[in-house]
Amino acid sequence: MEVKIKAIGTKPLLLHNVDLANPFGEWYQRLRDLSGTPSKRRTDKWEDEKAYCQFMGAFYDIPEVNGIAIPTENLRRSVLIAARTTREGPKVEKGLAVTEPAVRIIYDGPRTPQELWDAGPEWRLTRMIRSRSGASPTTYPIFREWAVIAPYELDPDQLNANDLRGFAERAGKIEGLGASRKQGYGRYDGLVETA
Repeated sequence: MEVKIKAIGTKPLLLHNVDLANPFGEWYQRLRDLSGTPSKRRTDKWEDEKAYCQFMGAFYDIPEVNGIAIPTENLRRSVLIAARTTREGPKVEKGLAVTEPAVRIIYDGPRTPQELWDAGPEWRLTRMIRSRSGASPTTYPIFREWAVIAPYELDPDQLNANDLRGFAERAGKIEGLGASRKQGYGRYDGLVETA
């Protein structure tokens, strides 16, 4: 049975693509090259270039989707984590399957990463992030009003639609999507539509 999960943002969404840690990726390599600059030679221009690379590297490169996208697995995982809080994670693992690799993020504004950067600081958020070597600024794309509608295949023998509705609702309140979820970003109202 086909279902759609709608995530309608209640808190800002911050994007952060895990591929930014891929040593073969363009943005990883550019950040690595920047980190080789001694701290005494780091200028405001250097900081701007670092922020730009973090921002651009945070987007998912998904050619099948026209516009800014997010993997449908991310929303599925949010629902799965919510189901695990009631020990019903196996129902979601077995009963909810991804049917498309990614979907567009619905928002009003520029449609490409470069256009978002060029549009100004209202599309960026820089936060201090702790690591083993101390805290450093990290820049994310931010979407203050957003939504996602993602299709899935539901196996009713494993998971019924009413349980899925409860998990999706809980996921939006306790797990969210995107980066900095522990700080409350990416929260949403989770809704489920059946075909």
